[in-house]
Amino acid sequence: MKKTLLVLTVLLLPISANAQIYSKQMSPQTAQKVIDRYAPIVCQQGLSGLIKDVQRCYKKTNINNADIEICVAGDLILTMATDGRQLPPDLDKSFINERAFEERIKKVADSSYFFGGQSAQYATDKGVGLLYYIGDGLAPYVDDHNPLQSLAKHCQK
Repeated sequence: MKKTLLVLTVLLLPISANAQIYSKQMSPQTAQKVIDRYAPIVCQQGLSGLIKDVQRCYKKTNINNADIEICVAGDLILTMATDGRQLPPDLDKSFINERAFEERIKKVADSSYFFGGQSAQYATDKGVGLLYYIGDGLAPYVDDHNPLQSLAKHCQK
């Protein structure tokens, strides 16, 4: 998980020397909600179902609501699942491309929910902090090398 976050950070956003990396992480209860929401979708509908549900999550969730964590976590799982992998040619990649992901993370990181309405020194710092917050919370549940398989294991219970 940490390796993927580091790669995402380098790919997505340049880190300033004064980056404010927040040490807290998403709660285990919220991480379990992520698993409960996305595992059945992955098991029944695969990657395309996950993409559609993450899109729906963002559309239906207020950016300042605690449930936005679930949307961002699903988005991070999507990014880990598709990064550097060969994807089906018929898959709509517009939602999962790097630029779209970066824009969503910046928008959420700027919300008052994650940083209490206080602006961080740079938007980059907040985006990086958000990725660590979500990624560290998911780490016990989702293998960053095989995130979809990790979710699928939860369906077998």
